[in-house]
Amino acid sequence: MDEQLLNEYINNLANQVNTLNQENILLKTRLSLLERREQERMEKEKKPAVSEEYSTPQPEPVKAPEPIQVEEPSPAPEPSPRKQEKMVRAPKPKGWNRKVDGPRPLVPESELKAES
Repeated sequence: MDEQLLNEYINNLANQVNTLNQENILLKTRLSLLERREQERMEKEKKPAVSEEYSTPQPEPVKAPEPIQVEEPSPAPEPSPRKQEKMVRAPKPKGWNRKVDGPRPLVPESELKAES
């Protein structure tokens, strides 16, 4: 390899490392600032909680008891007059492609027997 090419390659690598180091430092700085703000916010939230502990407790208002509601049992669903038929997949039409057309629909078994 050419000496000039090697020198240029080394300079580009050095510049890239410097850029990455600068980004790393910037990100670490942002992270530390966010953590510091979070700690300050947590400290501010703790202070009012401490002052509430020393305040005189106020009696809670008395609530009227809620009336008891009795739910009537719902009637059981009536079985359909039609006998439950076994559901099967519809026959594959010509040119059926599962990936494109999706799954075949379910149809009652009696419909398939009637068609045959």
